[in-house]
Amino acid sequence: MADRIPDQVSHMRRIVEYSDTSCVNNLRMNRNAFGRLCYLLEHVGGLIDSRHVNIPEKVCMFLSTLAHHKKNCIVKHDFIRSGHTVSKYFHAVLVALLKLYPLILVIPDPVQADSTDSRWKWFKGCLGALDGSYINVRVRDTEKPRDRNRKGEVSINLLGVVDRFCKFVYILPGWEGSVGDARVLRDAINRPHGFKVPSDQLFPDGYVNNGDADDNVDFIDTVESSTEWSNCYKKMESSSSHTSKGKGPMNTCDQSRRSWTRPEEEVLLTALKEIVAAGWKSDNGFRTGYLRELEQAMIKTFPGTNLRAQPHINSKIHTWKKQYGSLFMMMDKSRVGWNETTGMIETTGEAWERVVRNDPSARLMRYKSWPFYREWCDVFGKDRATGEGAEDIAEALGGLMNDENQEGDLMGEEANQQENAGETETTSVNENAGSSSSKKMGKRKRNCVDYQGTVVDLLGAFVENTKDKLGDIACSLSLEYDISLKQGKVFKIVENMEGLNEDEKLIAS
Repeated sequence: MADRIPDQVSHMRRIVEYSDTSCVNNLRMNRNAFGRLCYLLEHVGGLIDSRHVNIPEKVCMFLSTLAHHKKNCIVKHDFIRSGHTVSKYFHAVLVALLKLYPLILVIPDPVQADSTDSRWKWFKGCLGALDGSYINVRVRDTEKPRDRNRKGEVSINLLGVVDRFCKFVYILPGWEGSVGDARVLRDAINRPHGFKVPSDQLFPDGYVNNGDADDNVDFIDTVESSTEWSNCYKKMESSSSHTSKGKGPMNTCDQSRRSWTRPEEEVLLTALKEIVAAGWKSDNGFRTGYLRELEQAMIKTFPGTNLRAQPHINSKIHTWKKQYGSLFMMMDKSRVGWNETTGMIETTGEAWERVVRNDPSARLMRYKSWPFYREWCDVFGKDRATGEGAEDIAEALGGLMNDENQEGDLMGEEANQQENAGETETTSVNENAGSSSSKKMGKRKRNCVDYQGTVVDLLGAFVENTKDKLGDIACSLSLEYDISLKQGKVFKIVENMEGLNEDEKLIAS
């Protein structure tokens, strides 16, 4: 271990001490920003120096991993550390960084009505912009259908909100890649510590983004799709419809709409389950040609039917999938149940208001029967995004702190259980001293426990002494390494001086 200290010190100096260019290339920030970040992580985030790894090295390992998407094996090779050390301090820096979110996330400043900025004066009341981004991940094979996005990549969806100066206001990662942007935004504004946007365009002191909203401020709590573009498009289409010569306008009535009967729906659902079992189901969809298979199944059962793959069967499957998604999200809400007998939703008025606020398309679904819901779970269940891993910064920090507290409690409970078990074991041996076989067994157990305890104590003392010695060696070697470097610099200067012999040069250096 002591032999690695000079190389570790040299690697850190090469990254953060030589030049800003080297620091930016390795950590994506200059030395001034790096120093400020280390200061905040220490005094606000609670990050501390350990025995052998100081704060700058911990932050360097963390930033190097994120900046270049490095694996654990690469980072441990670069910093000459073990993989356990890299993983341990990566999570330590992550927890400390999450504690900085009140300083990192800003409160947006809206564009005022009297703004004279040539770029922003046209956007009165604008707070900023939001967009989603894909982050590629590696998941289990059973979870890939949910995480496969429209580009064919396995990823998660990240919602980022920035102000007009490109500073982050809110971040929500974790939603599966197959989910739509509107669904992620709808979830963000309904979280306890979620994205809070006042309904008024201009406000002096009403904006908060930490969940502690003022009762006198009205915030946007619903996200609904707009029909303005659809209506405008239909109006343009109808106005531009051409007419045939001398025969008046063409017939534009929709011939594709058709009502389905219950037997037809049952046959279609049975055919869907069969093609899923036959391997036609792929990640987040079906293989090409599945509609033709379904159409042939419908024609075979109902000869002479006018049901076709396009648009009837495709439209029906799309409707079923949308209805299943709404029902599935309801089942995750508190105080919302399911009646297996009637196939209906059971809930209260207050809980239903929250459901409708989160999913406006479910407004008319409460008092209807859904007899095919369990079959829909078999067909669409694997590729439906659930949002189980989505959490904002406040929730992530709370979860990490709870995990640390639970680990501490578990360690304390295990220690108490071991002490109680030792006392109980000794007592039981003394109580059963009347039987010779019990005496022998109790003696063996007691001797085994005493021996193990003695070995553990000796190993613990040895490890502690070894750590202290290695710590002293590391400090001394690090100091000697620094002194040797300075001596080398002095010797180079003295070497060029005239009038000194070799012995005098060595003594001076």
